[in-house]
Amino acid sequence: MNKKTLIARSRKSIATTIVAVIVVVIIVIAAAGIYLATRSSSTTTTTSTTSTTSTTSSTSSTSSSSSSSSSSSSTSTSTSTSTSTINQTAVDEALYQTALSKGETTLVIYSSLTTSQFPSLQEAFNALYPKINLQFTNQAPTTAISTITSQEQAQGYSADIAQFSYSTIYTLYQDKYITPYVSPFESTFPASVSSLLDPLNMSTPTYVLPTVFEYNTQMIKDPPTTLSQLASSTYKGDVIMLDPTTGTSATAYFGTLSDLIGNATVTNFLEQLHTNVAPVLTTSQTTVTSDVASGEYGIGLVGLMTDALPDIQSGAPIGFLNITGLPVMLAYTNTAILAGAQHPDAAKLFIDFCTSPLGQAAIGNISIRFPVNTNVPTTYNLASSLKQYTPGQSTYQDPDAAYFNLATEYTNEYLNIFG
Repeated sequence: MNKKTLIARSRKSIATTIVAVIVVVIIVIAAAGIYLATRSSSTTTTTSTTSTTSTTSSTSSTSSSSSSSSSSSSTSTSTSTSTSTINQTAVDEALYQTALSKGETTLVIYSSLTTSQFPSLQEAFNALYPKINLQFTNQAPTTAISTITSQEQAQGYSADIAQFSYSTIYTLYQDKYITPYVSPFESTFPASVSSLLDPLNMSTPTYVLPTVFEYNTQMIKDPPTTLSQLASSTYKGDVIMLDPTTGTSATAYFGTLSDLIGNATVTNFLEQLHTNVAPVLTTSQTTVTSDVASGEYGIGLVGLMTDALPDIQSGAPIGFLNITGLPVMLAYTNTAILAGAQHPDAAKLFIDFCTSPLGQAAIGNISIRFPVNTNVPTTYNLASSLKQYTPGQSTYQDPDAAYFNLATEYTNEYLNIFG
């Protein structure tokens, strides 16, 4: 009913009460229209957001095989829903207040993250929890084990948090220097990464580290493609290698490789490598990459792709060896609470943050670190990096359960070769 009609009828002396009724009807109709339009807009926005989330999850969950891609994609939707049901503030606000009430305003962290990488994670954490000061120390795994062990023995405690490869965490656990804690945010991880979860429920996986063989593309024009070629005297004095006798990442790498291609094959390769090549052993995976990038060595064994990619992007002559029968293995950095931690509630808070969607996003946006939760959109992700830099190679979890059952035996075996 329009304004002209109303005016016309009023001029014909229609009762004021009738006019009032008509006005009320118009208001009701208008209100209903606004309500329906609002619902329609909300539905459109929700649908758009869901579509974007599904697309992002599917992209970041892509694996090297089509069947794995399908599996990851199918779990993305349900996991995204699960992620949204856990509110970060609701989960940890009480824990934050508990930590503060106990005077836990400092948290001591030993981590394999570098001093240039950690500040981004610290900034993201303190945006939520500003009253807890993070005291960070970069530690190489082997150094961390000796440091933590000596401190625990001398004073009954060390740092609050250990953030290292799972093999390092496992070693500390065996020595009873880990207090078990698994973040509730682990439940938001997609089903496709369920194999990465700590079977002992002592720690929580935080980010992914692909382990690779590297070479200097200016020094090695015809890179080896088989283990026998790699172990030939052609490369004598030109190889740097992460020490496999320390019980950490390199030990886990070759131990898991033994489960894949046979222990005799791996042992024979290492013996030939030692005899013919005499690789220089180092306890730092970062050194493996930096020495190959600088040209000090032509080949680096058991380096980290995440160390190499920044160098490659800045123009360093680094490539990845594609050795027949060897996959790109994946090591996982876990975050754990150390025994005797002086700030246990703050430690739980930090682990929760690192494994929450916000923390995983912070990790995936710093200098090429890959988050475990593939449903979280990040600048860097594992699937796209493997596809770009090691096309056609398969991946395999490192370390696997078989390795840990024989960890001591592998360490002793490699000591017999390189000791």
